[in-house]
Amino acid sequence: MIKQEVIYILGVERSGTTLFNIALGVNEEIASFGELQYFPESVIRNYLAYQDTNILESTFWLKIIAEFKKKFGEQVFEDYQKLKLKYERFRNLPLIGFHFLIKHPSLKKYWDYNYFLFHILTQIERKKYICDSSKNPIRCISLSLSKSFNIRPILITRSVYGYCWSKKRISIDNNQITSISKSALFWSFNNMILFVLHIFLHSSIRIKYESFAQSPMVVLKTLEQKMKISFAKTKSILRENKVFFTNNMIAGNMEVRKKTTIKLKFDNSWKENLTRTEIRKITILSFLVLKTLGYETNTRS
Repeated sequence: MIKQEVIYILGVERSGTTLFNIALGVNEEIASFGELQYFPESVIRNYLAYQDTNILESTFWLKIIAEFKKKFGEQVFEDYQKLKLKYERFRNLPLIGFHFLIKHPSLKKYWDYNYFLFHILTQIERKKYICDSSKNPIRCISLSLSKSFNIRPILITRSVYGYCWSKKRISIDNNQITSISKSALFWSFNNMILFVLHIFLHSSIRIKYESFAQSPMVVLKTLEQKMKISFAKTKSILRENKVFFTNNMIAGNMEVRKKTTIKLKFDNSWKENLTRTEIRKITILSFLVLKTLGYETNTRS
């Protein structure tokens, strides 16, 4: 069996992972479809995140679904979903480790389903790499345990201030109330876990969203050197200030996936929209993780 090359994007929600996935997917060697962990669930629910359509109305995804049923049977997606829930949850880490040691057949089946999905997508697109922006660190660990995959993790981090403002803005748009404290704690806890995983996975590369948004050419050049992959098309689109097209996405950022095109732009609007009290609260709750990730702390600009 040929090893499947996987670029796996890690990161907390609202950190630019969907945009980064789309930006990489325009290149000749890379196929990207958003958060592929939601594929079996999308088939069961008949839902496709791209443009909020039905997956069974997509000619592209109908081909993939037909191939799955042909190889694994009619009930494959229900089984795939059960295995995904078993092997992609933090609380099941001990079980994952035990099943790996005893070579449990259900873990092997989980790997087979993911391998087939990645393989068929790259074959149809005639690409070498699949880019999966599922973000889930446990999924990344589970896939890394298999010799069938060559996982290349990229961790995307975003400043806690931009993250908290993004969460607050969404709640305002939806007439909801959000807790800045909860957002800051969520950001801190998840980024700490991801940073530890980043250290554990020696091949992992970390990118700051702010660096990519402000100096994309520098970031892409560094990635090319480390990954030995050409990102010429991405650089060409950015250089000419063109748009990226969002096609056939399984899941990802709601605002991005509902559009047919997206542009890279730097957003620092939290400085004008977060209050002094909110910024202080965020700084206190996230201070240690901010320092660990190399971000400056703010009291008020």
